[in-house]
Amino acid sequence: MTKKKFWVWLMLTICMSLTFNACDNDDEYGYFNGNAPFLGTWYGVSTDVTFTFNSSGYGNYTNQYGELYNFSWDYGDDYLDVYFNDGTTWNLDWQFTPKGYLALYDINLNYTTYYTR
Repeated sequence: MTKKKFWVWLMLTICMSLTFNACDNDDEYGYFNGNAPFLGTWYGVSTDVTFTFNSSGYGNYTNQYGELYNFSWDYGDDYLDVYFNDGTTWNLDWQFTPKGYLALYDINLNYTTYYTR
């Protein structure tokens, strides 16, 4: 009987150890915005719009008419998602150009806008 309990406990321990696994650390992308390389205020090169990205994960956007919109944002190696308070979401790809501009490519509109500091 004791030998049978041993094997049952051994099998139970093995089964339990196989069910535990570790997840990737998501803190590097998307959940912590304090280290994003594009923090600060960016001004449109060919338009009168501005983006301000704060390290808190929030920011604001001013359009060409001077209207201010608040948003939260999330980013990764090449994506930037902007979530406006009215429920609108902009899915953008971002990169820096050789001249130091921030290029934001709008996936839905197939259009790139350039920003400078």
